[in-house]
Amino acid sequence: MPHCPPDTGPLILPDSFMNPNRMQRVAAATFLAAGLLGPWAVPAHAAPELHIADVDALHEAMRRINQTRQPATLVLADGVYRLRDTLGVTVPGVTLRSAGGDPRRVIIEGDRMAENADPGTLLWVAASDFTFSGITLRRAGLHLVQVAGERDVDRVVFENCILRDAWQQLFKVSRDPSQPDMYSDQGRIEGCEFGYSAGIAPQFYVGGIDAHGARNWLVRNNLFRDIASPSREIAQYAVHFWSDSADNVVEHNTIIDCDRGIGFGLRGRPHSDGIIRNNLILHTDNGDPFADVGIALIDAAGAVVRDNQIYFGHGYPWSIEYRFLGTRGAVIENNIANRPIQRPDGSNVRLAGNRADRSVPVPAQWANP
Repeated sequence: MPHCPPDTGPLILPDSFMNPNRMQRVAAATFLAAGLLGPWAVPAHAAPELHIADVDALHEAMRRINQTRQPATLVLADGVYRLRDTLGVTVPGVTLRSAGGDPRRVIIEGDRMAENADPGTLLWVAASDFTFSGITLRRAGLHLVQVAGERDVDRVVFENCILRDAWQQLFKVSRDPSQPDMYSDQGRIEGCEFGYSAGIAPQFYVGGIDAHGARNWLVRNNLFRDIASPSREIAQYAVHFWSDSADNVVEHNTIIDCDRGIGFGLRGRPHSDGIIRNNLILHTDNGDPFADVGIALIDAAGAVVRDNQIYFGHGYPWSIEYRFLGTRGAVIENNIANRPIQRPDGSNVRLAGNRADRSVPVPAQWANP
């Protein structure tokens, strides 16, 4: 049965309220804030646009969206929004965006980057068709973003954002192994910047995009910097799809001074098909203690690695690695690197047109990024 408002007499709306543009920009915000507007009053095709100016209004708007099950677009004014709790999104079709489109001017943050920080995760996306645009996320005790693949969350979009300074992975797509048929499909991360303000991570268990059970995601035109471990063990990848992920595309990204660049799969936790192409991966001789491989295929059947450029100033011997019999039917072609490609025995991988050895010069414009 649809949810209905209490009978308090007729609600008289101004004529301008029925104009969709006017409704989205002015009237819906007014009536929703006053508690007079529920999901029954807004046409399904016209989610209201609510203008947010402080963190209390942000928390309240998200609470009401989740309570009424009515999606909305939250437009954030310039400023710093220090969260009291995780922002949880449980209604499909929600958008958070900055008013001016400049992520440096709209910042959502936790109290600090530390293991006991509050909140642990800043943004928990548990509903499909979520869009996040033109905003900075920073300082978290776990992740800046967690997409709940275990809830079958699809079509998540992050664009023109800055994600910086999390104690663990900056962007997480999670999965419940007890629900093997549940995936997160068709996400897109584009035009964003990932990294650490200090030039190195606070500990080793960090990563950029860490995605389990993700299918048909697109990661394009992003910048990753300084996702590197300071001690004990190597950091995770700048971009890593694994745990039965499939058909993902990672293209036209720039990855600078990260321990590891792009990975498909892990032993026993495979990736199927997909493509890694036209990425630029640089690692200067900056003293990072665990500087490692540019691209790795590990139990990654059918993957294609094509037209990437990889330049190392450190001493790691391989630019691209492929491992284990699960990496069958893969193609590595037309890549340029100043380190060779690892060629283990027994893997079924086709190599073609690569120029990958220590004689390849680093282009002058990329020698000191």
